[in-house]
Amino acid sequence: SMVEDQESEELDFQWFFESNYWMFGIDYIGISSLKKISQKDIPDFLLKRSDGFHDILDLKLPIPTLFKNRGNKLDPRYQLTGGCSQIESYIGYCNENAEKIKKEFREKIYRPQGFLVIGRSNPHDKYRLRQYNDDHPKVRVLTYDDVIQRATNILNIVSLCKFNYIN
Repeated sequence: SMVEDQESEELDFQWFFESNYWMFGIDYIGISSLKKISQKDIPDFLLKRSDGFHDILDLKLPIPTLFKNRGNKLDPRYQLTGGCSQIESYIGYCNENAEKIKKEFREKIYRPQGFLVIGRSNPHDKYRLRQYNDDHPKVRVLTYDDVIQRATNILNIVSLCKFNYIN
């Protein structure tokens, strides 16, 4: 799969998610790619919510682990901290410039939730990732495996509803 292929690049994932934004949940009804929100802030995607607002999605590569052992602690890798800092910067800009963005882009990007898709799920990191997400409430870190599981859950629910509706 693309997630397991070490030759996959971030652009490959961008193309995939551009037509499969539904994998992020039923709150999203559309996606915009590479929307420049300022001179230096260009998130990978803006996810359009059903309420007309947008959330920010940024993709990084599916590195094998998000944390590294340091003694008896698991410290976040720089790809994780850098990705979160980048999204927090986007969010800060959006919150401070909501009216300007609305006028320039005709988009409501006010108090967006940030999503960072990075890395693979690892049982060793499971609790540490949950703690990391709790410590960084503006950015929800999802692994590629998390997104695949969300998509599987959505498809299973749709399948059940379809089956129940037919019978």
